[in-house]
Amino acid sequence: MSRKASREAAPKRVARAALPPARAVAQLEAACRDLAAGQAAYSAEDFARTETLCHKAARALDKHVRGAAPDPEALRTWIWAKTTAAGGARALGRYPKADKWLDEAEAAVLAHFGPKDGIYADVLNERGILRKYQGRYDESRAQYEQARPLVAKHHGARSAFMATLLHNMGGVAHAAGDLARAEKHAAAGLALRLACDGPKSLGTAADRTALAAILDARGKHEEAAKLLKASLGAFTKQLGPRSFEVGATLETLGGLLYRTGKLQEAETLLTQAIAIQEEHLGRKHPELAFGLHNLGVVKNDLGHPKEAHKLLTRAHAIFAETLGPRHANTQAVKARLESLAAA
Repeated sequence: MSRKASREAAPKRVARAALPPARAVAQLEAACRDLAAGQAAYSAEDFARTETLCHKAARALDKHVRGAAPDPEALRTWIWAKTTAAGGARALGRYPKADKWLDEAEAAVLAHFGPKDGIYADVLNERGILRKYQGRYDESRAQYEQARPLVAKHHGARSAFMATLLHNMGGVAHAAGDLARAEKHAAAGLALRLACDGPKSLGTAADRTALAAILDARGKHEEAAKLLKASLGAFTKQLGPRSFEVGATLETLGGLLYRTGKLQEAETLLTQAIAIQEEHLGRKHPELAFGLHNLGVVKNDLGHPKEAHKLLTRAHAIFAETLGPRHANTQAVKARLESLAAA
């Protein structure tokens, strides 16, 4: 989930970089505009634009942040730009690039502001998301736990940023199979989001979808379906029927229908979800592979083994290329293919 970075109080003022003041101010203002546009693009699910604009903002400030005494305001903007660009790259499945940019942002935070500065929470949160997508769940949890006291101190224990962090902590617990912990975090995040943003916000819709997926995994199908329908309505109304969030919610709802024995309905929703996700992520994104796998399972249960094999083979190829042949997701799809071949 995206979150617009709030302005932090700058540390003790130091000398600006050795550039003409008017030019320095103009470059900082331009970088701030690019950063704001990149953050807006992320909210609008245009991840490629996010990556491009935020990387451009960071490059424009490179001269201001080099050396032992960089300009604090420029440096904070540069860190936010690097972190947001990393989020765009991560959303596009470009994990090594995201890692590189987060390394640079983290190094700048620790060198110039220290590990207790509020801006470090932004970097830790984004790294936690990335580690979850990479299947490195213990590392992801550690990033979130490190961020949590910083969020509480600098943003508030009842802030929207804390709701985001709880959402993400629930997500990694879900991915790791710790469903009780996942439900606890996700439910707390949703309650806090409702208090901060109200029932109609996109953040609330995203939190409902995340909690619904966990409830579905715990067998609480009716409660999950109610949350998913509310989220789907909100996303469709506010973002449009072909938005990324609509696709993600359709995929979750399709999985629920499969688990409740409604195979034909599940097939329809999963097919729609994959088509939408391809529009936003391309054909080789690891998140797309989950939907391909799930649709393959449904196709097989409906008596279409050839179609199932094609979908599962594609999912396996994506996981192998983006996550590596030894990753748990790659191995799980490989085992499914082998089972299908033996049937």
